[in-house]
Amino acid sequence: MRMHAKATGLLTALVVAGVVLTPQASAAEATWTDVELMVVHDHGSAVKARLICPPTEESTHPDSQAACAALDAVAGDLDALPVDDQAQCTYEWMPLTASATGMINGTSVQWERQYPNQCVLDSTTGVVFAVEASQPA
Repeated sequence: MRMHAKATGLLTALVVAGVVLTPQASAAEATWTDVELMVVHDHGSAVKARLICPPTEESTHPDSQAACAALDAVAGDLDALPVDDQAQCTYEWMPLTASATGMINGTSVQWERQYPNQCVLDSTTGVVFAVEASQPA
């Protein structure tokens, strides 16, 4: 009984002190991203890049560091990427489709959106879909 009281007292002291005892996450449980990003123009040309976060040499995105940081800032939610309100896009109709397939922050993703032109895509998705310097799809 005396041992139980000491253990309970220690647990209470840890809780009051704000100490939380949780097991450490293994490397396999760490958040990671491995996603294929593709931009397909209405006229048929397409460009793709593989984005890996944290960046590795297998990542073919032209600016993996910035793209990973942008995804981290929105917890991997592609629809929450900040819009550049200062962009002055025209009403030119040159539609394109952006897609992401793979894993973002350890969660399976199959995302696709259409945009009226490159300027709107760039101002809506920022560096994440800036894959033009990558390889043709």
